[in-house]
Amino acid sequence: MPAYSYTNIGYPFGLDTNAQAINDTGQIAGYYYDGSGSVHGFLYSGGTYTAIDDPLGVGSTTAVGINAFGQIIGAYSNSSGVELGFLYNGGTYTTIDDPVAANGTSPTRINDTGQIIGEYYDSSYVAHGFLYSGGTYTTIDDPFATTGTFLSSINTSGQIAGYYFDAAGNSHGFLYSHGSFTAIDDPFATTTFPTGINASGQITGEYRVGSVAHSFLYSGGTYTTIDDPLGVATYAQAINNNGQIAGWYADSSGVAHGFLYSGGTYTTIDDPLATPGGGTYTFTINDSGQLEGFYQDGSGISHAFFATPIPNPVIIDVTNPDGGTTVNGATGGTVLVGGNGTMGADDLIIISNGVVNMANDAHADVLGGNNSITVGQGDEIGIEGGSNDTITIASGSYLWLNDGSGHVVNGATGDTFTIGGNGQSENADVINASNSSFLIEANTNVTIHGSNNTGSGAANDTIDVTGGADNDLQITGSGTDVSLNDNGGDIIVAVAGTTIAVAGNGMSGADDVLVMSGGAVTVANNAHADIIGGSDVLAVGQHDTIGVQGGNNNAITMGSGSELWLNSGNGDTVAASGSVILIAAGVTNTSISGTGDTIKAANGDIFNLTGSNDSISGSSDIIYLNAGTTNVAITGDNDTIHIRSGDTYTLNGSNDTVVTDTVTSVTNGSTVLNFNATTSILDLTSLAYNSSVTATPNLNSGHTAGTLVIADHGVTVDTINLTNITSIGSFTVRSDGSGGTLLVDPLDGTPQPGASAPLVSVSHGGDRFVFTELATPHSSPQHVVPDQDAHPTAFAQAAGLAGIGQFFPEVHAAGPAALAEPHIPNMHSLHGPDGFHLV
Repeated sequence: MPAYSYTNIGYPFGLDTNAQAINDTGQIAGYYYDGSGSVHGFLYSGGTYTAIDDPLGVGSTTAVGINAFGQIIGAYSNSSGVELGFLYNGGTYTTIDDPVAANGTSPTRINDTGQIIGEYYDSSYVAHGFLYSGGTYTTIDDPFATTGTFLSSINTSGQIAGYYFDAAGNSHGFLYSHGSFTAIDDPFATTTFPTGINASGQITGEYRVGSVAHSFLYSGGTYTTIDDPLGVATYAQAINNNGQIAGWYADSSGVAHGFLYSGGTYTTIDDPLATPGGGTYTFTINDSGQLEGFYQDGSGISHAFFATPIPNPVIIDVTNPDGGTTVNGATGGTVLVGGNGTMGADDLIIISNGVVNMANDAHADVLGGNNSITVGQGDEIGIEGGSNDTITIASGSYLWLNDGSGHVVNGATGDTFTIGGNGQSENADVINASNSSFLIEANTNVTIHGSNNTGSGAANDTIDVTGGADNDLQITGSGTDVSLNDNGGDIIVAVAGTTIAVAGNGMSGADDVLVMSGGAVTVANNAHADIIGGSDVLAVGQHDTIGVQGGNNNAITMGSGSELWLNSGNGDTVAASGSVILIAAGVTNTSISGTGDTIKAANGDIFNLTGSNDSISGSSDIIYLNAGTTNVAITGDNDTIHIRSGDTYTLNGSNDTVVTDTVTSVTNGSTVLNFNATTSILDLTSLAYNSSVTATPNLNSGHTAGTLVIADHGVTVDTINLTNITSIGSFTVRSDGSGGTLLVDPLDGTPQPGASAPLVSVSHGGDRFVFTELATPHSSPQHVVPDQDAHPTAFAQAAGLAGIGQFFPEVHAAGPAALAEPHIPNMHSLHGPDGFHLV
């Protein structure tokens, strides 16, 4: 009686997995259901899953057959809900649709020569068998069929086993061989259903006597009943070229168990993870004796598996209840570990290329590699010094992987995993688990498939979280790379030096939350994430939705069509084009560069802008336009807009203030003459901006000269000499958008006494235009804020400005000139003496 190692087949994104066919190399085709109920096909090959989704399918693709060359057949639903067949060959999909079909085509099997069989449906929804061979369709209808013909299996010589229904609704089997039909009706049967045929023409299947199911083998004209002695009903499903038959039986409680019939002997096939009452179903068998099927858990969820026979196994049963046993297992052998339930009383199993089956509440360490290990409930197991084990774990167990690589772990709910440790590393492990906890030690490379997991990572890890949602992970050491490629909702708390890549999920509201400072984040297209922290470097893809909150000095690069929300903090730098940027109230010192952005600010924001064709909306904000910023539309009330040479913009609102700012580039030791803090800005181009830079003026007793001391983290880095000081305020330190640092005195709209150049405020239509004469200071500076409704001419007369020509470029002469209304035709187009043009 052969022993088997079991491998769980659970598609990473699947909730309910069904395997349907296996070839001689162990490749498996099947399908799974996702969270929305849609069906997707898959190929499992050597531990790797490949999605099989026909590009013409709408919500449903099933894979049902595979041949020795990896060609896969199945069916998909089109946009009209009609089921059509497909052939998948090396990444290419070919539609299989019988030309005489009116209501769909459903392939069932493919042989190693590429011939495909199945059924198509006519306009009355009657089924007809078909053979597709070399591009040609042939209808296969048993001559006695009245209500449908169905084809079950085809061998390499093109012989086909199938069945049909007569007028009374009874089924009858047949063998179709090169144009001839042979009846296959078990002599004891009222109905017969052939299910498989091998290269020798042997046929297996089911027959019924009344309502009781039995199975049969047809070989050379002789029928042999196949009834598992442990079952009350037996269902044979497949036969290989060695004459071995696979299927399942139902016991007296109605629970299903897989079986193998070989040379007159029955072997029960029960996946060790099948829960009581769940059942195991075996569908196909290849010529290597590998069995494929699925088991059900207590919730009725299906899980695919394949079982590999262990040749000439050496079976060692470790049942010592006190533990502490050391077992040297033979290569290819089987070790059965009984439960001891005693903490610390571990058995030590040394085995390679073998099988370890642990009963519930067992404790063991396994040394070796390439083993198939099944872990029961409540177990504790350590895997040390080996690679490429396949480990299947029941719920509530603990697994420690240490100093190995390439393990594939299929976990259950409530498991605990430690990966690495004791100075050792783990590499390229894949763990399928949900609602479990992880401790990932330093220098570990692991992929986690699943949802609702919690855990922590250490330094220099590589962690890929994929195939699930709502995972919580804390990174406690720097140098770790985290990749999020799932359905969102993950929470990652990380230290400085962490790199996080967020793949696109495209699900609105399914946001990942990243809590980190001093890290790097790359966000793929169509992703959604919130970043909490500061001094992070963020690279955002197209059509993303990103929130940044709770930190300062982030450097953010945005892709087109994305949306960024700055919720708190200051000193962020944003490079964007064609993006939407939302700025919450009180966010300060934000630098934005790009083209065609939409900026929506709240009350009290301070930010600067470099670019063109941008749109800004907000009220009571302070907006700095860097030199050469053009075609900016500003909508809102009570804003203060600082402009420089070459800026163009439009205003839509009331009580806005426009200020012309003069920027002076300075370096350490520079001397600034006639400094006027109201309108002068100092640009330290050689000093990189950060939030710890401060600017402190040290003036003489007469406040006519002094120095401006620039410090970074409290250390003096620059000293600027100030002479003939006209006004000085409290400096705000900002980025200049080019890697340097700006020193800006925040304006409050109040004229500063003592300025050598007059500050003139002109009111019209609720907007205030502020100009400062810098080229030719007037000997008697005047500062006036007229009534908003004042007529321009009346204003000029009331202000005593008639004859003072240096305020408008139309009157640059030094001598007196009348300031008449034509010089200010509509107050919407004005020129300042230093060349600023307001539009």
